[in-house]
Amino acid sequence: MASRDSCIRALAKKLGKKYRVTVIDFEHVVYRDFGNGYNVEISGMYTTSKKKKATLYLWDGETIGARVVKNVSDVAQDDIGKEVEILYEYSKSLIEKGNNNKEENE
Repeated sequence: MASRDSCIRALAKKLGKKYRVTVIDFEHVVYRDFGNGYNVEISGMYTTSKKKKATLYLWDGETIGARVVKNVSDVAQDDIGKEVEILYEYSKSLIEKGNNNKEENE
């Protein structure tokens, strides 16, 4: 049986080179920095279960004071990449609207 470590690394690899495994709030997560002041955390995937669903968090920064501006719950593993791209487009729209990474959670 595959370990949780190998499963989360396989997910990050499947999603692409822009993704990496890291620890946030004591949880192993998949992470992607959008390069525009926003980043996404893919939580709930430190598991061997193929049925477990993810929660995605769109963050406005990486340092102390960063906060979640949007989250998406119950994302099937096969839909994570698509949902992350939707969050990426959302982050770009926040910047275009002049929200400067400080949009409240919706």
